[in-house]
Amino acid sequence: MSYNLFLSQITPPSVETSALSVQGEISYDSTVWGSTAGMWGTPLTRLAEFNDALYRADTRYAPNANVSPTNCPDSINLSAAMFDGDFDTSVVVPDGATTEYIVDTYGTTGSGGGIYRGYIYPQGSMFVIFYHDDHLGATVSVDVTYDASSAWVALGAPVDVSRNSLYKVYKIDVPTTNWVRRMRLNVTVAAGSNPVKLAGWSYFMERFYFGDVEPPYASKYVDRNSLHGQVVLPDGVNDDAALGFQATLYSQAGTHTFGRGKFGAGISYASAANQQRLMLVSGAAEALTVTGTGHANGPGKVGINETSPAATLDIGGTLALSQAATPADPASGKVVMWMDSVTGDLMIKINFGGQVKTFTLADYSA
Repeated sequence: MSYNLFLSQITPPSVETSALSVQGEISYDSTVWGSTAGMWGTPLTRLAEFNDALYRADTRYAPNANVSPTNCPDSINLSAAMFDGDFDTSVVVPDGATTEYIVDTYGTTGSGGGIYRGYIYPQGSMFVIFYHDDHLGATVSVDVTYDASSAWVALGAPVDVSRNSLYKVYKIDVPTTNWVRRMRLNVTVAAGSNPVKLAGWSYFMERFYFGDVEPPYASKYVDRNSLHGQVVLPDGVNDDAALGFQATLYSQAGTHTFGRGKFGAGISYASAANQQRLMLVSGAAEALTVTGTGHANGPGKVGINETSPAATLDIGGTLALSQAATPADPASGKVVMWMDSVTGDLMIKINFGGQVKTFTLADYSA
């Protein structure tokens, strides 16, 4: 075993809280097995793109009027530039004052953000990042509220963990007390300071609870995945779904393989010349089923060129039928309409109470 470290490359402990901090590049053969949700001895990997609890907090925890207790304010002053993962964007902090940035996690579970009592297992660290060297004259602190309490509790003093003295990154540790519901970042800027630009506010928990954080990536371990922004899929063909919905595993019925089973249905994009279109791929006779959501505003209506369908099927345009052979009788309470392939007539069959009648809607020979 050998170490090729020079003392000049090792950062003094007063600057970094890590057991070992190296200025410069590190090369290695491999890392040990780990997880972005590691706990109970599993090595933990921290990546802003994977396990930042405050990703897109400006939209996930936007003000929603759920401010009980009333003397503890809702989310305020949240900017997309603080939570977009792009540290090259920033928000200017006013000088001569202390600006509060509050994240209120209270909301409706399952609405894309918002939890009932707060983060269950909050122990971890927050990081406050300033843009470039625009941080002179600024001081930061963070405090939180727990569960239904309105009392703000100050966290520990921030520690400068910057890799370069020109660019400030502050680390604030979060203790083990359960149910962190609100977080308040306080940035104080001296009057007359050059523009102070806040580029990011991130939060990493050591006990990563999926239900709280909604990881912004596709994980094969969770039933619900949260993706934000555009999802770009490769083109598909008729029997190769670009977006597939897995049938029962081990079932060989379907349109394309998935592990040991096959896709039972999926969506693909046909990119053949002059045929750019979305296609529904299905291994069953019922390729598409539209059902209601149970909500008054979502009764299962379908609109084609209609944004507010007034009927079960509302077509804003013409309807074309291809000729077909006489179909089987419909089930009771159903009708079937077709253009007869022999006569060219427009026909309809009606089954009412088990009795089927056939009518000619338009006689082609007339």
